[in-house]
Amino acid sequence: MAGDVATSSETPRRLFGFAITAAKIVSMFDDAQIPSVLWGPLAGHFYGAPYGDLPDFVVPDHLIQCTLGSFPRAFIYGNRHVHTRPDDIHAVIYLYTKSHLLWRLPDFELGPPAADDRYLTLASDDRLPATVPNAPRGPWPSGPWPYHLRPVKIPTAACIIETAIILCCRDYNADNNDYFDQWRGDLIDAVVYMRENVNDEDLLPHFRAHWWDRSMKSLIELREKLLERNELPAPPDQEISNT
Repeated sequence: MAGDVATSSETPRRLFGFAITAAKIVSMFDDAQIPSVLWGPLAGHFYGAPYGDLPDFVVPDHLIQCTLGSFPRAFIYGNRHVHTRPDDIHAVIYLYTKSHLLWRLPDFELGPPAADDRYLTLASDDRLPATVPNAPRGPWPSGPWPYHLRPVKIPTAACIIETAIILCCRDYNADNNDYFDQWRGDLIDAVVYMRENVNDEDLLPHFRAHWWDRSMKSLIELREKLLERNELPAPPDQEISNT
């Protein structure tokens, strides 16, 4: 997901700018009655990833075209992405259908998730960890977003990890896309940056086993179990998934 990536060497102000952008977009989605979930590097930052990016979103499949139509006319549209600046091809917000990434989750709804939702929480939830040691007070570098920003639904740490694992299982050895390396990279990032902010007991047992092992043998065994349970959709075609 290319974009205006902010690394740990950059100021918190830039990350806060991404947060403001996300909140404004969710406000537009809410006005159009489109439930959404923040995704991508900005979501991972809540749990320790040292970088951020322009926000990506997951939306219900049947509302993907309505989602595109909710953006200002000044934005430049792709099939399932939006360029926020005409002079910068990397200033991109990606829109993903729920069936592409989060098919396991219950249907998205408007409004905040339940307090005990294992998949989703709010960016302003006080339970989110302060992941940047000695972070300055002020514009958001770490922990929950300020309450004055529009409430934005984000995945829990367990949801991010389980999704990376199940996407690896879905696209392993796929003939029609090369997403596997991306999902495997997301999982490695989670291991490196998020581990201290994840309660392993929050993971479902079959995902927890691979989180602890992370070998290809473990992944293939999990994939076979998921296929037996009919819990893996067919790998999507690369050219129509999210471009």
